[in-house]
Amino acid sequence: MNNAALEPDPNLPFGACPDKSIIPPTPIVTLEGGDDPSISVQINGGYRLGGVTRVLYRLFQTDPSSSVGVTELGSGIGHYDPLTQHVVIPSPNEPFPWGLDLGLGDAALLSTDATLAYVWGCARPGPFLEQGCELARIDSSDSIDLFTGGGSWIHSTDASRGATVFTSGTWISSVVAAAGALHHVYIVDYGSDLRRQTATDATGPWSGASQIAACNLPVSNPKAFCAGPVVHEEISDPTRPGELAITYCVGNNGGTSAGTTDDYWPRLVWVASPP
Repeated sequence: MNNAALEPDPNLPFGACPDKSIIPPTPIVTLEGGDDPSISVQINGGYRLGGVTRVLYRLFQTDPSSSVGVTELGSGIGHYDPLTQHVVIPSPNEPFPWGLDLGLGDAALLSTDATLAYVWGCARPGPFLEQGCELARIDSSDSIDLFTGGGSWIHSTDASRGATVFTSGTWISSVVAAAGALHHVYIVDYGSDLRRQTATDATGPWSGASQIAACNLPVSNPKAFCAGPVVHEEISDPTRPGELAITYCVGNNGGTSAGTTDDYWPRLVWVASPP
């Protein structure tokens, strides 16, 4: 597990970019039952509900036979412990709250009345280089209802009964409220641009996708791609309601680069996202 916390200087002015941490990078994830070097934890995001900060995660196990070196075990809901200041992830030996076919955790959004969270999982087949995403709502007791379409919900995690509400790239995207609408920001698999879909309600209907920005990719590598967009509302400028602060990663799909490792650092961009 490589999840770590940094502590920026709280006296920096708004809009400043921290270039160092007050404390050394500190591990912030605890796996119940003890750390297992074969287990990797992916933190997808979270929300605060019922006085508890809940964290969405995925667990992966080292697998030399896999083309990517790991196999996904499952996903679920952890929590932040304010006493230890760690994110506590349930043991992989415990049952997961939903199956890989539902795979909730790609994106999450707290309801406007803060009584439940909307959580999307993108494990359905979709168009080329995209996956179909289903929607669940989770209350403060972590009880899960699945959206089945037409305004209907059922108390179930049976993915075969869920409705596809929009499409996305693999693993992670963002849904945020901005400029009077909901915005789903995503990148297709091995993509080169940031895309957006909009709706007035989490259940949709969602608009077709449109490009909102090209990714900043290394010009020395034609096989470079971008992935994993995260919208950071905490650093968005409140005087610019139509602007989104977005980070994304840069990867290499087997190309030969004449650049340096610095070309593959994650990017932070501010993107206009009009209604």
